[in-house]
Amino acid sequence: MKFISGIDVSKKYFDIEISDKVFRFNMDNKDIKKLLKQLPSGSHCILESTGTYGNKLMWDLHSAGHIVYMVNPLQISNFSKMKLSKVKTDKSDAKLITEYGRMNIECLKPYDFPDAGIQSVNQLEAVISQLIKQRTALTNQLEALEQYKDICKEAAVALKKTITYLSAKITELEKKQQDYIDKDNKTLRENISSVIGIGNSTACMLIAVTNGFNNFENFKQVSSYFGCCPRVFQSGSSVKRRGSISKIGMASVRTRLYLCALSAKQYNPKCKELFERLIENGKPFKVAMMAVVNKLIKQVFAIVRKNEKFDKNYNISFGF
Repeated sequence: MKFISGIDVSKKYFDIEISDKVFRFNMDNKDIKKLLKQLPSGSHCILESTGTYGNKLMWDLHSAGHIVYMVNPLQISNFSKMKLSKVKTDKSDAKLITEYGRMNIECLKPYDFPDAGIQSVNQLEAVISQLIKQRTALTNQLEALEQYKDICKEAAVALKKTITYLSAKITELEKKQQDYIDKDNKTLRENISSVIGIGNSTACMLIAVTNGFNNFENFKQVSSYFGCCPRVFQSGSSVKRRGSISKIGMASVRTRLYLCALSAKQYNPKCKELFERLIENGKPFKVAMMAVVNKLIKQVFAIVRKNEKFDKNYNISFGF
């Protein structure tokens, strides 16, 4: 008999169901220690994927010998709708997650904790993403400023200096990312970055967000994880909506891969061939681009599985 506890996590506290009762603990070391004393040994603890708030709690539970699972919040939301739930509180959410776990525990896979290096890369990626957004906003502001007849020198200088600083800091942090990755995954990073269209920075990001691609059996699972796979909406003979990508995944990863695809459609032979064929067949530009994104994912996954560098003239062995 598996002992299952659902946990609803928030910034300052978390609610957990233990033996059909819900308890609230603060998100600090003192209360986490209280929980570990109260929780039966070898418990199966299920949390929603809610960013960084539950990271330390998950690690402490894992270190204490409990089995930890992380599920997509959309799965819990759909499960709630299926039950026609009318109550939405932290306490009810903990109970709902527990019930979901009891019904699906055999299908769930324990969370695979990434090593310290990959965790550092993920944290750096979050910072880099914010710095890039700031740089883009300031660049746009500088372009708008340059439309004035009389440009304020001090404003322009301030913007240029800040943009230069942000660019230097982004480059510095991307180098740090590569250093962390290369400690344990240098060959993997070099192999992935050999794919035409994928650079070192993107290779590091892909390794980090997939934990070295250890949790995937095929490239379609990776595409689905990123939210790049097609979504079909069809029912009977009359309901046939226009297809689109699912977008149930990582928006930042999709954006990065889309930028990679812009280069791949010109210089990666198979991606170029695919893009041109789809455009000739009348497909919209974005549809063709997302096909290139998925082609890149397929190439990257094949590279990872083969543990070889990309060879544009040797695509047959990879199944590209």
